Amino acid sequence: KKLGAEIVISDEGYWASAPNGLVGAHITLPYPSVGATENLILASVGAQGRTIIKNAALEVEIIDLIVFLQKAGVEITTDNDKTIEIFGCQDFYSVEHFIIPDKIEAASFGMAAVVSQGRIFVEQARHEHMIPFLKVLRSIGGGFSVHENGIEFFYDKPLKGGVL
Repeated sequence: KKLGAEIVISDEGYWASAPNGLVGAHITLPYPSVGATENLILASVGAQGRTIIKNAALEVEIIDLIVFLQKAGVEITTDNDKTIEIFGCQDFYSVEHFIIPDKIEAASFGMAAVVSQGRIFVEQARHEHMIPFLKVLRSIGGGFSVHENGIEFFYDKPLKGGVL
């Protein structure tokens, strides 16, 4: 709504329209939500003017989306204080971009191998995106080995409880 959209909520779902187009705005999220941040970024790209998102999520998936949009010609910046600034854009470049591997998917496959006392190699999994998970995995008895092209997960010793 802050970008100028009209929202209708019915039993059939949500309907959004912007008969006069979207307009940049200052938006502060109540908490840094990945989904809300992604949707606001994408809507703001098509808006007229400048949008500032405060308390934005800055997970690696968000940064990857920003890098893609910058390659495509969007003027978008981030700040360490969880602020994203976007200037609406109408002209985009064709670009090649490789999406980062999904860390949650990699962790799910890894845990499946550990709890079944098996092994799995998850190609293209990036350990630098999974450091907190890998620390906990090791502390509960799971094992992993980082390779140039992915991570191998395996059962290492009897599992014990832990907190993520």
